[in-house]
Amino acid sequence: MYSCRGLVQHCTVVNNQAILGGGLAECEIIKNCIIWANVDTQLYRCWQPEYSCIQDGLINAGNIKRNPEFVNPQLNDYRLRPGSACIDTGDPDFH
Repeated sequence: MYSCRGLVQHCTVVNNQAILGGGLAECEIIKNCIIWANVDTQLYRCWQPEYSCIQDGLINAGNIKRNPEFVNPQLNDYRLRPGSACIDTGDPDFH
């Protein structure tokens, strides 16, 4: 996704490729997302990622960078395995 204005929420962005920001580029607010295994980078010039799992990302504002443990990404099955670090780690104030 490039030049997202506003909120990117509850998204799984995996195995994409771009010259800049294979995951997300120039996005304003990212919340409750998994951004993993993208090429060139996971994020490029993005602001305010919160409560997300971002490969090689900063650990702050509820973010983690642990393997999300997808069921079978080789077969495009991106459901989370039981025990995944991403389960129940989203924004606690989300209703």
